[in-house]
Amino acid sequence: MLYLGYTFEPTDYALGRLDEFWNWMMKREPWFYRGLNMVRGTSWRVERNESSIRIHHLVEFDNAASLTEYRRALAVKGIEDPAWEARRVEQDTWYTIVARTAYASPPVRMGIQRTYAPDEFMPEQGQAAAHRSAERTTA
Repeated sequence: MLYLGYTFEPTDYALGRLDEFWNWMMKREPWFYRGLNMVRGTSWRVERNESSIRIHHLVEFDNAASLTEYRRALAVKGIEDPAWEARRVEQDTWYTIVARTAYASPPVRMGIQRTYAPDEFMPEQGQAAAHRSAERTTA
């Protein structure tokens, strides 16, 4: 596996229109990755503190050939489809890429993962569901 990592910071324009920015971001990902089947997956993480927002984006590939194919496909789209390229560079209005990384080691899957019983969130509904389930198993 190979990973491309990008760190974005919203522009002042985006910060003044955060609802519009997040809407644009959510629509952009499916548009951008449509037809790029060499991309195995993507993930996002937002880091926010009192004074800034950073968006971390990870793009996964099976191997170096897939990454090369991806880069080639983007170059071809940019040259052969002026409307696609114009939409792609809209990103400069919305964010600045402040860091790029490429690496072959996967993210570490560490940490506590908990699952919760339904009654921990909605006690009445969870208990009723558990009661109905018990009735079905004894009937």
